[in-house]
Amino acid sequence: MKIIITGVSGYLAKIVALQLANQGHDVIGIDHRPWSDCPSSIRLERLDIRKRPAADLFRHVKPKAVIHMATETYVSATKEERYRLNLKGTQAIWSFCERFGVKQALFAGRHTV
Repeated sequence: MKIIITGVSGYLAKIVALQLANQGHDVIGIDHRPWSDCPSSIRLERLDIRKRPAADLFRHVKPKAVIHMATETYVSATKEERYRLNLKGTQAIWSFCERFGVKQALFAGRHTV
């Protein structure tokens, strides 16, 4: 199954991505941060989830599932940055899911604006 994982460079997202790839899923990770030792079994796309290249990725990949884990904490970002990513980024991901026919979507975040 083709699965997009947002925020894939995060600690927990890496674990999820590796487990899914090891189970034979086609994992596509999106993150603006690098993952220096990303295995070749995971396709890493360095994108901003709120921008058109992310929408284009959804359009071309046609994922069956999305696991949205791209959030910023109060420790790592300003209030404005958290608003832009946590709220606007999540809205963008749900919009892409609806527009491009994603059948399953999971939000696995605990951070708020």
